Formats: sequence, structure tokens, C-alpha cells
Amino acid sequence: MKLTMVISKGKEFFIGAIKEIPAVLTQWETIEETKQNVLDALELYLKDNDLLLLLFFFKMKVSIRYS
Repeated sequence: MKLTMVISKGKEFFIGAIKEIPAVLTQWETIEETKQNVLDALELYLKDNDLLLLLFFFKMKVSIRYS
């Protein structure tokens, strides 16, 4: 499973999302904090949807693209 993290610059904050999962969306003041928030939001999403076990069976790769 490959997921793409997209971080873009808004007016005041960086906006981070997982391209393949529109429900995973966050914002913060720095790129690093936004990246960590996206990973936290992804973990919560996977737990909420009982998909966290996939992390143990498949190597999940997250590529990061800044725009």
C-alpha cells in the first residue's frame, strides 16, 4: 500500500493531506509539524477504520510532496 502525503502552503498555515484518503487532512505552522500531524491523523483514521493491522502485514510507504 502506497500513500502520498501532500503538503501545500496556505495563506497562514501549511496544509497537509493524504492524497488517497481525503478524510486525512490537517494544518499547522511549520512543514515538520504539519507532517507529524498528518501521520497522527492517518494513524487515528486507520484505528478508527480497523485498518491499523495493515501496517503490520504490508510495508506502508508514505511519500511526501511539497507544493
